[in-house]
Amino acid sequence: MERSAGAQPDLRSVLDALWRRRWLFLGILVAIPVLVYVVSTRLVDTYQARAIITSATTTYEVAGVTGGGALSEFGSEELLVDSQKVQDAAAEELGGSPRGSVKVDPLTTSGGNDTNFLQVTATAGSGQRAADLANAYATAIDEVRTGETVNRIDRAMAKLEAQAVETNDATTQADIASQLQSLDASRSQAQESTKTVLTAEVPNEPISPNPERNTALAAVVALLLALGAVVVRERLDRRLRDPDELEPMLGTPLLSVIPRAAFPGARPAATPVREAFRTLAASLVYFNIDRPVSTVMVASPTKGDGKTTVSLYLAVALAMDGQNVVLIDADLRHPQIGVRLGIEPKIGLSEVLTNQGELEDALVEVDVGDGRLRVLASGSQPPNPARLLSSRRMGSLLERLSEQADIVVVDTPPLLSVSDAVPLLERVSGAVLVAKVGTTSRDALQRMRQVIDTARGTVLGVVATGSGKSGLYGYGGDYYEAEDAGRDERGPIFDQSPATAEAGTADGNGQGDVLSRGSRER
Repeated sequence: MERSAGAQPDLRSVLDALWRRRWLFLGILVAIPVLVYVVSTRLVDTYQARAIITSATTTYEVAGVTGGGALSEFGSEELLVDSQKVQDAAAEELGGSPRGSVKVDPLTTSGGNDTNFLQVTATAGSGQRAADLANAYATAIDEVRTGETVNRIDRAMAKLEAQAVETNDATTQADIASQLQSLDASRSQAQESTKTVLTAEVPNEPISPNPERNTALAAVVALLLALGAVVVRERLDRRLRDPDELEPMLGTPLLSVIPRAAFPGARPAATPVREAFRTLAASLVYFNIDRPVSTVMVASPTKGDGKTTVSLYLAVALAMDGQNVVLIDADLRHPQIGVRLGIEPKIGLSEVLTNQGELEDALVEVDVGDGRLRVLASGSQPPNPARLLSSRRMGSLLERLSEQADIVVVDTPPLLSVSDAVPLLERVSGAVLVAKVGTTSRDALQRMRQVIDTARGTVLGVVATGSGKSGLYGYGGDYYEAEDAGRDERGPIFDQSPATAEAGTADGNGQGDVLSRGSRER
């Protein structure tokens, strides 16, 4: 999902990222809802019942001081259930200590205005218990609130009666009598101010757990987590994911996209592979038209990027285009060119550089049709490959071969694995970089570019390997699918007879299939 600087991820890149991380994405998307469903089905059922009581306030006046049956003693509706008097009354009503939870809330209108009703909500492990608990607390609140209001009025009436006994003033006694009459009316009103208007009924269904609802919510959360995990994984994954990333990353043109079918172990698809390397050969000239290209070094940051395959097929494509080509296997530690071509000359690059053989005897002629392809295999493995490749004799050899051929292609060791090929960067016309989609890391590519710049080398372009597409920018595969449809292409990719290798005077004749011989990808 990571793109080049300044670019926004498009739908295709998002879908590609989801496809690459499909098992991570599906694992999270499936595991979380399944886990939530299993846990939900094993939870204890919880039931809820509700009762509604009136909450009218009874007011009264004694000697100009107004009082009433408000909830001042309890603070608020939420604290009613915490009142010890209410709890004791509820326990007496239930015949034991309450088991469950209860809360009291004022009922409001749709506009948010308060009403004179309180809602008692009880939660318990059974429907019957929840209903009993709600009703018991409703009754307890009724009794406690009513009792508190009546007691306050009774205390006020007792004070007034005591004052009436102590005074002989007729006017005062008349006033006290009036207040007593008013308090008596308030007392009667207080006894009716709080009462249950809706008794809690036994619920038929539990409110929790709800496996279906929980699973649906878990699926939404899992989707978000899965997408987040994919994004994080993509950010942490530094591998090259798209050939289009190479140009802005390395600042060099993309010469061609080589499909997976070109590599050992894959079933060949003749036309796309052939055209991919023809595109590479043509792009090498097209993108470097203002500079002479006589020696080309094929390099990659690490092992397994497809560097040797690109070197071999590029040399063949150039030769089949009518050019005089020399292919050098300069990977003296792990040579593969000779193995691919089925040639085993007695004299190779290491012998030529150490004066143990002549160049003419080491070059092996390979028949590729109209053009000319000669191969200089690596030879025996020397104890000091880096010293040989950095020697003046290696530079002289490149100059000599460039005079004898139109173009010299040099296969080299991975630049970041060993330093053998670094001295060659100044001695060749330029380097073709190879990066494998899905394998080569972006950090390795950037580090390789730094190494080349430090060594004052020239980059001619970059080749993407291991892609499902082919051609320039990966648009060749679909065009040639119809041409290759129904073909059982198991022979040489370039539709030629098995190549014949002829060593001048070194090892007589040897034969090998240039492009279909199985070998370890390098």
